[in-house]
Amino acid sequence: MRTRSSQRRWSSIRMVGLFVLVLALQSGGGARAATTWFGGLTQAQRNQYVLNTAYSYLGATNQCNCKEWARTVVQVASYYGDVTIPSTCPNANGWYWCLPHQDVREILWTPYAKPIYAATPGNIVQMNYGPSQGPHTAIVWSISSTNVCFIDANFYLDCRVTIHPYYCQPLSDFVSNAPYHMVYEVTGH
Repeated sequence: MRTRSSQRRWSSIRMVGLFVLVLALQSGGGARAATTWFGGLTQAQRNQYVLNTAYSYLGATNQCNCKEWARTVVQVASYYGDVTIPSTCPNANGWYWCLPHQDVREILWTPYAKPIYAATPGNIVQMNYGPSQGPHTAIVWSISSTNVCFIDANFYLDCRVTIHPYYCQPLSDFVSNAPYHMVYEVTGH
């Protein structure tokens, strides 16, 4: 038979356990809430958050990996939710992402048009740029029926985030210089 003091002690232990459980559920729900929030936006709104976040890095001089910079942009744009972009395939030096992935959707292309022609500002482009320059990741800054501009990190191997004149070019030049490229939009989940 329990005494009053042991009953109070067990009640206190149960209350502390319940409190810890509630805190654990709330902290786990926070990450899900951020993702649900970001995933619940329209595609245009998600793209704008990606663009705004990318622009906030403009001029930074400590972004020496273009792909990791793009990953950071997406995570920050989703308010540090668990929205991510996938690894690069077939390895770290590849020019396309390992899919399927829950947070991005590939912009598919037909035999008549490369994916860049369907891109919109805020989309992420993974490319093999030129015969000697290798893989690169950039975010579409602006695009028209004739030209495309990117914001990116480390294009000149200087660790800077830039929107630069050389990288605003006719779409036909981009396709010539980066025949192997993929375009993705960040969807969240």
